[in-house]
Amino acid sequence: MLISSVIEDSPAAQAGCRSGDILVRLDGRDISVRFDEEIPLLNQMVSALPIGKEVDAVVLREGKEISLKMRTAERERAELRQRELKQWGMTTRNISFLAAKEMKRTSRDGVLVMSVRSGGPCGESKPPIQPRDIITSVGGKPVNSVEELTARTGELTEGRDTPVPTIVLFDRKTDHLLTVVKVGIKELEDPGLEARKAWLPAAVQVITREMAEQLGTNGLTGVRVTQVYPNSTAEAAGLKVGDLIVSLDGERIPASQPGDEEVFTSRIRQYRVGDKPALGILRDKQPLALAVELQRAPKLEREMRKFQDTSYEFTARDLSFFDRVRQELPEDSPGALVTEVKEGGWAALGGLIVDDVIQAVNGEPMTDVLTVEKKMKAIAQQKPKFVVVRVQRGVHVRYLELEANWNGNP
Repeated sequence: MLISSVIEDSPAAQAGCRSGDILVRLDGRDISVRFDEEIPLLNQMVSALPIGKEVDAVVLREGKEISLKMRTAERERAELRQRELKQWGMTTRNISFLAAKEMKRTSRDGVLVMSVRSGGPCGESKPPIQPRDIITSVGGKPVNSVEELTARTGELTEGRDTPVPTIVLFDRKTDHLLTVVKVGIKELEDPGLEARKAWLPAAVQVITREMAEQLGTNGLTGVRVTQVYPNSTAEAAGLKVGDLIVSLDGERIPASQPGDEEVFTSRIRQYRVGDKPALGILRDKQPLALAVELQRAPKLEREMRKFQDTSYEFTARDLSFFDRVRQELPEDSPGALVTEVKEGGWAALGGLIVDDVIQAVNGEPMTDVLTVEKKMKAIAQQKPKFVVVRVQRGVHVRYLELEANWNGNP
């Protein structure tokens, strides 16, 4: 068998093997490997040798047989176990013997970066840390392994509820780079409330020129009602889907292109909650005037309280008025809406999906996202093997069994 290369500091190198040698005998057994398919048989023979045993080897070098003494050693895995560091937004592994040789490093010190999450701390650092970089120092202290980096991360983030800017030294091939990484998980902020404005409880679309022409109302501008929200003042006043709102207190609504809905909305916002402007309406081409009491605008989706679960890797928020309308849920229905599920995370593997409404966790009812947050934080402390989550998914109720590998979490 032709020896194509010899790894530095390996038993073969220490015995004196060279690239270009032909191995003809090992531990008293002739070696005859002529095809690639026969290499696994040789590997099996070598693997069967006791660790630490000195064996005789004969190689053919420049036409002469040369006897060598080799001492077997335990073979380390070429790729070591991968670990996720959520506070960094990356996955890492220790540097194996073979990886160190392939990267031409003189030592195995450092942490090899395997992947970097887009938008995470490492991805947003400048310069950003990238896959195949090797982290060698954090906050002025060397890190020689994933275990050391995990411990250092704990020191940096303990008692902190915001990410910690940290100087990081890392190697990228032959360059020795410096960056600042904001280590930690950024808590989702409560966006607070926007000013409550007057609101017509109905959804509308602009009457485009083409639409007006097809409706036989050339030159008409305004909006068409596409939905009247249930149990609202608009429903009580008799507003209907298909009504064309063309004026407001006698003033024409100059909306004629897609995107002009804001023209109508801004006009409504000029009123106060409780006002009853006169809506000039065309219904079946017949003019009609309706006085509709304006309500206080409901909270927008971006205003809802959010929670990000870093153990099971999903994000949820309070249900908005529009969520309940869209999913046809009762006005007072409890629960929290799932807005994000990380691909490959424990929640995703358990079957949780976006738009699920979390109703109960381990049999305990969830009234809103705050109760979900409290329950999931308690679970993170208890570290149970399974968590059962009841969700509303469309017209169906599903029970999902989520499992987490707590030992794998840094």
